[in-house]
Amino acid sequence: MSDNCSDRPVRGFVGLASPSREFAQCLSSTPTSTIRGPLSSSTPSTPQYNLQAQLAHSEQPIDGHQGLALTSHPRLQDSNLTLIHWFIFLVVLLCSSPSCRDSKSYWDLFLALYVDRPHSHKSVNSPHSHKSLHAHTLRMVPKRIWLSYNNQLSCVLTQELEFVIDLAKAARNEFLPYLRDFATSDITLHVDEDAEALATDSALAEIAAQLSPCGVSKTPLIVKVPEFKAGSKVEEGLLRFWKALPEASLVVDGEVEYLELKESYILGIKKLGDRLLVRPIYKELCELFEVEGYDQWVVTGTPGIGKTFFSVYYMWIAARKKKAVLWQNPFFPDDVCYLMTSSGIAPVRTWGSEIDGVLAKFDPVHIVDGRAPNLRNVWTLLVTSPQHNHYHQFLKDDDSNLLYMPPWSYEELQTCKAILYPDERILPTTLMDRVFKWYGGVPRYVLARASTEFKRKGGNEDAAFQAVNRSLTEAINRGGIMDAIKAYQSKTTDGQYSHRVIHIFSHPSGELTQFHLSWASDQVATEMSKIYEQELRFNILNLLRNFPDGSNFRRMLFEIHAQNVLQEGGTFQVRPLGEGDPRSGQDIKITFPAAERRTFITYEEVNLRTDVFWKPCSPTLASIDLLRGPANCFQITVSNTHPIKHQGLSKALELVDKSESSRRLYFVVPSNIYSTYKHQPYHTKDGKIYKRNLGDVGKVEQWALMIPIGAENLSRGDEEPPKKKQTV
Repeated sequence: MSDNCSDRPVRGFVGLASPSREFAQCLSSTPTSTIRGPLSSSTPSTPQYNLQAQLAHSEQPIDGHQGLALTSHPRLQDSNLTLIHWFIFLVVLLCSSPSCRDSKSYWDLFLALYVDRPHSHKSVNSPHSHKSLHAHTLRMVPKRIWLSYNNQLSCVLTQELEFVIDLAKAARNEFLPYLRDFATSDITLHVDEDAEALATDSALAEIAAQLSPCGVSKTPLIVKVPEFKAGSKVEEGLLRFWKALPEASLVVDGEVEYLELKESYILGIKKLGDRLLVRPIYKELCELFEVEGYDQWVVTGTPGIGKTFFSVYYMWIAARKKKAVLWQNPFFPDDVCYLMTSSGIAPVRTWGSEIDGVLAKFDPVHIVDGRAPNLRNVWTLLVTSPQHNHYHQFLKDDDSNLLYMPPWSYEELQTCKAILYPDERILPTTLMDRVFKWYGGVPRYVLARASTEFKRKGGNEDAAFQAVNRSLTEAINRGGIMDAIKAYQSKTTDGQYSHRVIHIFSHPSGELTQFHLSWASDQVATEMSKIYEQELRFNILNLLRNFPDGSNFRRMLFEIHAQNVLQEGGTFQVRPLGEGDPRSGQDIKITFPAAERRTFITYEEVNLRTDVFWKPCSPTLASIDLLRGPANCFQITVSNTHPIKHQGLSKALELVDKSESSRRLYFVVPSNIYSTYKHQPYHTKDGKIYKRNLGDVGKVEQWALMIPIGAENLSRGDEEPPKKKQTV
C-alpha cells in the first residue's frame, strides 16, 4: 500500500458511514488505490468521492458532540472528537498492515478527516471546482428548496443538484405546464421578488447562505422567465400594445392626467393594467430631453417608483411622432432587443450588420430598462435602479447626462389609487396608509404589493400589512446605520436592501441632475433610531464632528440624534436670531419636558393642545421637521444656510391659536455652528426670495437651539453642495 494514503483533502466529513467505507478502501492492499491531495507526490488518480454533495446536503450540525482530546499530538489539542470517530479509526487501524499503521501519512489522514474540522477555520485550497469546502460547511444547502412561480408553490430535492443551472432545470420540470415554451437558459432564480438573479454557474454550496431561507415554503425561491419570447402569446400581447399605443387617450381630470389604452395592456402584460398615471415629473424629464443637447440619458431613482412606466410614457411620445423604437428590458438576452415600427415588432440582434441596417434605415430611439446599454450611436434612454454597473461606462460619454426621479407624494398615491384601485374591496385606503407610513412614496409596495397581499390573505388587512412589511423589516434588521449607508454607497445589488431604507429625493434646488437623500419614512427613521441607540450611541458624536461624506449623510444622522434628544426632554441653550444677528443672549436656557412623538400626513391631524412632538410623514413637507404646542416649530439642519418656504410655514401657523403672542421657529443645529447661526430668509415655493407682505409669518420669532456634539468651540459649517450630477 502506498504511504501517500493520507493526502487526499477530505476534511470536514459530516456523514460517517460512507466516508468510513472510503477510508477503508483507501487502506486496502490494492497498489493503485491511492489518495491525492495537496501534500501528495505524483500518484495515480482515482475517482473522487463527492464530498461537496455530502457537505452540502447534510442536515446534521458539523460540530455536534463534545469529544475526547488526544494531547499526545499537537494538532489534536483542543479538538472535538466523538467516540464513534475513535471507534472507526481503531477498527480500520487494526485491519490495516503494520507498515501503514506506522506511517506518518496515516496519522495525517486521520487528522485531516476528524481533527481539521470546520471550527478550526481552515479550508482546502484545491484547483478544481470544490474550493473552500470549509466555507461551504458553515451553512448547508437545504435538503429541499421551495420554488414559487406565478404564486404556485412546489419543492425540489437538492441531493443530485450541484449548480444553479441544475436547480433552474429542476424548476422548469416542476412547472412544465407553464414553462414548456421556455428553455432552461431562459429561467432566472431570485431569493426574493426584488433580488438580482442567481448566477447560473454558481455552485449551490457556494451560495448556501442565500438559499437557506428557501428551505421553507414561506420564503421560496422565486422563478422568473422573460416577459417576452419570440412567437409566444406574450409577444402577441406586446404587439397589440404597440399597435394601440399611438391611439392611447391622454385623459385629463382636473390636475390629473393618465394614459388609457384600448383593448391592450401596458407592454402586453395584464398585471400592469391598461392605465398609466402621468406624473408631473415625467413631463419635466421629457422637457429636459428636448431642451438639452444630450443623446445619452440615464434616469434613476429609488427602486419601485415606476421608472419602467416612465419609459412607457416616453415610448408613447415616440409612437405619436411615428418614431421607431429599439426596446430592451432585463429579461432579454444581452444581444437581443425588440424593434418596434409602424409595421409591427421583431427581435433583432444588437451587434453585426443586422443592427447597423436597422439604425441606418429607421433612426430609432433606444429605450433600455434595467441593464447596461450596448449600443452607442443612437439616441438612448436608460431607466434603472441606482446600480453603478448599469450606467458607469455609459456616462463616460461626454454626450450623456444623469437625472433623478423622486418617490411619489402621498397625494400622487391617492390619485393613482382612485384611478387604478378605486374599489376598497381590492385595496382599502387604511391598508394603503399603513404601508405608506413605513415604505414612503413607493407605489410598488404601497399600491401594487398591498393589493396583491390583501387578495392573497383573503381580505385580512393585518395579515396583508405584515406580509408587505416583511421585506422592509428584513432590510432594517440587515445591519446598522453605517451598514445601510455603505450598501447604498456601493451602488451594487447589495443596495437593493438599503434602498428600501434610504430614498432618493429631488434636490432642494429643483435640479434633476442632483439629489437629496432621506430616510424612507418616519417609521423607518424611528427603527433606525433604535438601532442607532443600540450600536452608535458612543460613536455618533464623532461621526457628526468628522463625517467624511459631507452634509447629506451628516444631516441624516444629526436628524435622528436631535429628534431623540428633544423627545427625551431637558434644558437647552437657545438664542434669538434677528436682523444683523448680534451675538447676544447666548446664555438663555429653555426647558422642554419629555414628550412622545406622533406622525401626521395632513395638518388636520395635528392637535397642538397635546404635549406631543408632531412630525410630518413626508420629508417633502416644506418648512418644518417638528411641531409642538402651543406655538413651536422646529427645523433640524446642519447647514449655515437654510431658507424657509413661506407657504409651508404659513400653513403650519394656521394650527396655532391666534391668542399665542410668542410663535417661535427653532433652528435645531449642532454646537459647531450654533454661535454663528444667522437669521434665515423666507423663500417662495420655487426658491426665490419672498418679497411680498410676510403676514403672520413675519410675526414668527426665529431662534437657534443647540444640540451639543462635543464641538462647541468650532465654527465650521457645511458648505452648499457643489453643482454636479450628484450631491455630496
